[in-house]
Amino acid sequence: MNLTTGEVKRIEGYGVKVITTNCQPEAAKDKSLPTDSYILKLEKDGETWYDIVKGLRSNIFDAYYDTFGHCMKRMDWTDGTINPKMWGYQAKSEKKKK
Repeated sequence: MNLTTGEVKRIEGYGVKVITTNCQPEAAKDKSLPTDSYILKLEKDGETWYDIVKGLRSNIFDAYYDTFGHCMKRMDWTDGTINPKMWGYQAKSEKKKK
């Protein structure tokens, strides 16, 4: 199940960053993920899907519970090794002096 834009915005309102939605469980083995990211196993209406998110465990649970009801079956750490402060960091391009 792919999250809609409205659902992603609602979840991000809890301080949770949705990294990937509707992915395979093997996606959690990516070492380039931040160390504070989780893979969620979710189930609703007989459909199972996995999301990778970043944030505090309690906020993640609250966000998904308030959005979908009781759908979360598991919440596990990913294999990410990147410092959360450095994840997604882009170095500023240097401007040449004239």
